[in-house]
Amino acid sequence: MDTNTKTIPISDLGCATSIVCENILPIELIKDKTSPKVFFVFEDTPIVREISDKYWLGKQKSISREYFENLKMLKNRIYTLKDYGK
Repeated sequence: MDTNTKTIPISDLGCATSIVCENILPIELIKDKTSPKVFFVFEDTPIVREISDKYWLGKQKSISREYFENLKMLKNRIYTLKDYGK
């Protein structure tokens, strides 16, 4: 990962899924060593912040099938992290 790239960590699975539904993939996943939390790290761009803000305001729209498929994909990535202890 480029060290000059500003990033934003998001631990909320629903919010991260909404961002992925806009074809923006996380740069990496980080497991918090002190809790069961996993952070999805996205590049910090205006569009990522806009999607996140809309999500929390209840205004972000996604196609339900696409949302569900992306949710399953992100959950699988979380379980992969847990299985490998990273």
